[in-house]
Amino acid sequence: MKPYIIIPKSITNGLKDVEIGTAGGYLVVLDAPALANITVKLNDQNNDPIPLEKFQGIEAKGVTKVFVSADAVAGGIIKLAQAKTAEDFRILTQISQVDINSLGGYDQNALDQLTAAFSASLPAVLDKVVDKYDLPQNHRASTNAGTLTILFDFYADCDKMTVRMFCYNTSPDTLYWGNVVAYYDSEIVANASVKTFTDQPYIEFTIENCRGKHLVISGISGNGTFTKVGCMLSLYTLKA
Repeated sequence: MKPYIIIPKSITNGLKDVEIGTAGGYLVVLDAPALANITVKLNDQNNDPIPLEKFQGIEAKGVTKVFVSADAVAGGIIKLAQAKTAEDFRILTQISQVDINSLGGYDQNALDQLTAAFSASLPAVLDKVVDKYDLPQNHRASTNAGTLTILFDFYADCDKMTVRMFCYNTSPDTLYWGNVVAYYDSEIVANASVKTFTDQPYIEFTIENCRGKHLVISGISGNGTFTKVGCMLSLYTLKA
């Protein structure tokens, strides 16, 4: 039995859940065009897709079927390798930036260039690890109108939003109601209401992966003098 198999596939017309033979539980991408966007599913086409890039691999137990998908790239070919385990077929990282002149020797010039390039890019990489979002855009709206008022109504052009809703009654002797409601893709996700003299509801929630989603926040005041409702939004975009 071969310790591994190599599987080339044309992606000129793309691939969609194409089943490939399996030689075991280890799969690695040997070569792929930059825009191939390869994904694999193990055992069942209904399982979640696993994205793989060049020289990335996965190892899993009990693999009986592998389904491969890729975007269309004119003249493009992907090459996959399969083996029983990762020990049977291992990809070693090549030292391509440093010219090895002899055993135990190296080109100091090339090493200095590599070090400088790494040092220049490291702060930007670490910044994304610490905080993957740019500084937020903040917006605020409020009303004391006695009719239903739309405070915000938009489709999100951001990747994360933090919503802070408030509603309060300041009358010392009369209870005036107030209400503010948040709808996310037409479903109510939060509701703040004044119901007693001591109520000062404040609701905060965060939604990620919200780009393209529809947010509507509306409010109404039971008294224009003593009751006020409102909302503050912080919109975050992923760093480039």
